[in-house]
Amino acid sequence: MAGMIAGEMLAVLLLPINSDVVSSYELVIGLQIFGFLCIIFYSFYSPYFESHQQLPLKTEIIASDIAENQQQQVISFKQSLKNTIIQIKSLSIWYWFMAISRILCTASSKVYDSRSVNSLASIFGLETSTVKRNIVYQSASAGIILVLLSLIQFKVKKIQHIAFTGQLLIVLSMLFFIFGNKNYLLAICLTTGIGLGLSISTTNSLIVDLAGQKLGASAVGFVYSFRFLAITILTPIAQSIANHNQRNNGWLYFALQVISIIFLGVTIVMKIGM
Repeated sequence: MAGMIAGEMLAVLLLPINSDVVSSYELVIGLQIFGFLCIIFYSFYSPYFESHQQLPLKTEIIASDIAENQQQQVISFKQSLKNTIIQIKSLSIWYWFMAISRILCTASSKVYDSRSVNSLASIFGLETSTVKRNIVYQSASAGIILVLLSLIQFKVKKIQHIAFTGQLLIVLSMLFFIFGNKNYLLAICLTTGIGLGLSISTTNSLIVDLAGQKLGASAVGFVYSFRFLAITILTPIAQSIANHNQRNNGWLYFALQVISIIFLGVTIVMKIGM
């Protein structure tokens, strides 16, 4: 989990200001895979470590006690294996969809980044350096929110509300973006950054909390996988078709965010209704 959160933090903080986009993506993917492996390792071996820590301190251990202890370890290991398989089924969709989406957009990420900055600069009538600086503000605000919320434990219900609020903020920023004015640029960046921070950090906890339950993490994971895939793959294509018309792309962003927030709302309703 720590690896996944660290990966998202780096994705938000490093990508807009790092010239070597490919290496940043590889680093993010590596950290997310590391976090996934940590979850698997902990699931397999935590019962083993706990059983050893709870062994009674005796100078003499009867053979029957050893046999019973070994049998309990086998049972614990089988149960741990079963739980791990459930976790893998629940979490893998989200982990690997997001990793694949990042890999797929790596090839066009440099072109996409330059087009985005140039299009924003032309719409708001600003220098490219000013746009880049505001993107850094957006990334920093998202990173700060992400760090703060990752240090706080929320109940599932509160997590759902916070994630929903984050999505609303992103949709609001898209409306600002469509009806853009250079006076609103900082507000757009900060609103998007805060929304991203709220969504990313709380989604991580939400997926883990729902794992193994009736709804299952895969449903929530699919929502966010769709969002990441849609934005990372469709946006560069749409930008090419729109011939750098960022207002049209703004409507595309807005449509994707509305779809994702509807899916998230349906997920929350399903969860509350259980």
